[in-house]
Parts: sequence; C-alpha cells; structure tokens
Amino acid sequence: MADSTLSLARAWRATRGHTDARRLVAVHVVDCVGNGVQFSTLVLYLNRQSGLSVWHIGLGLAVGGAFGLVSNLVAGRLSDRWGGRRLLAGLLIGLGAVFCLLPLVRSLGAFILFATVYSLLHFSCGAPFISLIGDAFGAQDRARGRAMIRSFGNAGMALGAGASAILLAAAPGSFLAASPFVNAGSFLLAGLMVARLRGGAVKRRPDAAPRTSGWHAAFERGMPSMIVTTSVLGLHSSLLAVGIPLWISVTGVVPPWSIPVLIGLNTVLVVAFQVAAAERSGVSFPTAVRGSRVAGVVGAAGCAVMAVSLWPGSTAVAAVILVAGFGLLTVTELLQNGAAFYLGLNLGPDDRRGEYASAFHLTQIIEGVLGPLVIGAVFAGGDGAAWLVFTAALLAAAALYRRVAGKVAHLDPAPRELAGVGGDAA
Repeated sequence: MADSTLSLARAWRATRGHTDARRLVAVHVVDCVGNGVQFSTLVLYLNRQSGLSVWHIGLGLAVGGAFGLVSNLVAGRLSDRWGGRRLLAGLLIGLGAVFCLLPLVRSLGAFILFATVYSLLHFSCGAPFISLIGDAFGAQDRARGRAMIRSFGNAGMALGAGASAILLAAAPGSFLAASPFVNAGSFLLAGLMVARLRGGAVKRRPDAAPRTSGWHAAFERGMPSMIVTTSVLGLHSSLLAVGIPLWISVTGVVPPWSIPVLIGLNTVLVVAFQVAAAERSGVSFPTAVRGSRVAGVVGAAGCAVMAVSLWPGSTAVAAVILVAGFGLLTVTELLQNGAAFYLGLNLGPDDRRGEYASAFHLTQIIEGVLGPLVIGAVFAGGDGAAWLVFTAALLAAAALYRRVAGKVAHLDPAPRELAGVGGDAA
C-alpha cells in the first residue's frame, strides 16, 4: 500500500509546472463528485419524483445508450477538427443545461428524449477528454497520467456518493428534489474549468500521414477485432459493478450489506493501486499487450473462484471465497485499465488523436451496454456454473490478444524495436 501511495504521489509531483495536467485532474474530480451524486440519486429521482417505472427507466437508458455509440465516433473526428478543449467545454456545459430540464420529465416519451440528448452529449466527452490528456502528458507518461487522473476521480466519486448517502438519510425529499441541479452545477463548473485550459487546440501537421481510408479509425485494418477482444477483457467492469451485486442478490450467499462494502473496497483499491498498475502494464505497446493478457487470465481465475461460492454451507467460508474472487477481478481491473490507458492514448498519429481515442473508447461503451445484459441473462438461474461462461470468454480473449494486437502494432508511435509485438501477426 505504501509503495502504491508513493506511485500516486510521484505521478502528482511529476505534473509540477504542467498547469494543464493539474487542471485536468481538478476537472475530473469535480465531474466525478457530480457522478457520485448522479449514480446515487438518478434512478431514485426518476422513480420517485418523475413517477417512472423501473422498466421505463431501463428502456430509456438503453435507447439513449444506443445513440451514444454513434455520437462517440462523431465526437472523435470533431475533436481533431475543432480542438478537444472547445468541444469538451461545450459538451459539459450542454450536459449542465440538460440536467436543469430533468424536473420537466414526467412521461416515458419525455424521458427517452432526455436520455437520448444526455447520452449523445455524455458519450461524446470521452474522445476530447482523452485528447486533452494526450496534450497535457508526454507519450511515455500518458498512461500513468491517465491512471493518476482516474485515481483522483475515484476519490471524488466516493466523496459525491458519501455526501449523497448522508443527505439522503438526513433530508431525503429535499435533497432528491435538488439533485438534478447539483449535477447540473458540477457539469457547468467542469465545463468552465476546461475552457480555461491552455492546450487542446487544433493540430495541423504539414507532414501528417495520409489517411489509409475514408473510414473512421474504428474500421481500419485490425481495429474491429482489437475493439471486440478488448471489450471482452473489459468485462471486469460489469462483473464488479453488476455481476457480484446481482449474484449476492439472487443467491443470498452473503448478506446484502456486503455489496456497498465491496464497492467501497474496490474504490479504495483503485485509488491506491491504479497508478502503480499503470506503471507496469501501460509504459509501452508490449507491456500493454502483456498486461492485457495477464489481466484476462487473472480475471478468468476470479470467475472460476466465484463459481464455487455456493458450495460451502457456511456463510463465513462463502464470504472468504467471494472476497477472493472479488480481489482477483479487482487486480484484473487495475492491469487491464493500465494497458487500455496506453493503447487509447497512444495508438495513431497525434493529429488524429481524438478519432483514435473515440475508436478505442468504443470498448468501454460496448462493454458498458452489453455487459450488464449478458450478465443478467447468464445469472438469471443463480447457478454457480454461470461464472464459467465468463471464465471461458476471458481466457479466449487473453489467448487471442497477442495476435489481434499485432494487427494494430503499426499504429504505435514507439520505435519498432519497442513495438515488437506485431512481428508475428502483421
């Protein structure tokens, strides 16, 4: 723990004199405090204040998420054309304005409209934000910088969620009614902070390499298979956020109060260890590929451990098994995220940074949309063998990843002697 804390401290000290890097940390913390409030209150607000059923809420969010897949790709090219700073500031301010309109939602149609506009703006934020990180940090420091930003962001999210829990307990009606405006305020403040960044202007390089095709980077040679396999390796997100809580709820293997305890523990571990993990799996293309493969194997082991959590007759033994599986999936998260930070921030030329960032950002969107649906379908029967489905999927992705990554190795800007992964799969 001490070494990991030192890694985070070293990463922060390395930004001394780099104003934009520190401002991006502050932007992300403000945004994540708002996210903590949003995750704690949005569904409650829609159900209790707007009068929507659980089914209507799920339908609206699913429809909105579908639009977000497309808007992310468009935002990638717009970020390169307009500059990441201007685009992200506009998107965040737009999100603030949209949340001010949430109290007007009183029907399914109005909610679908709200969810669609929200998703179009929200999913578009990833590409310009990653582009700004690319501007603020050098190529070799981008993954560590992204990991540091994520660590501080997780702390901000915990702060927002914790404050929401206290306020919901103390003044549930008043705080719930005010929550859309709290979210709006966080978006507006973050947008104004982005507007003050120095970097994020349009890049124009006379020596820029010509496009290999008129297609978006997501459809260039090797990228579709890279996106799909990385999405599978990213299943740890849904397994930790949805799978384990759903498993506990369906099977009753441990008490329900263990869910927030595990989520809180995950937050602490990510804050403490994400930078250290990125320093191992996110320093070069080969380490990113190797880290991704190791993450897949560790995640498969975690799912296999979870599969036996129903066998012991003792709740205490089941809890130990559950925590062990949870721990392995958290290690998977740390390693795979560190690798993904490098790949998402370094693949492709700098003058198309936003476009390639949006292509790689698809891995998170696809996993976030499809992961919970697959988990819900697989876990519906409450059978421990269901976890083995994810064991097999993660092992398959880990086995294929070296060959798949080799097809995009030419996009890594590092010298070829460093990017030797592509040698057997060009």
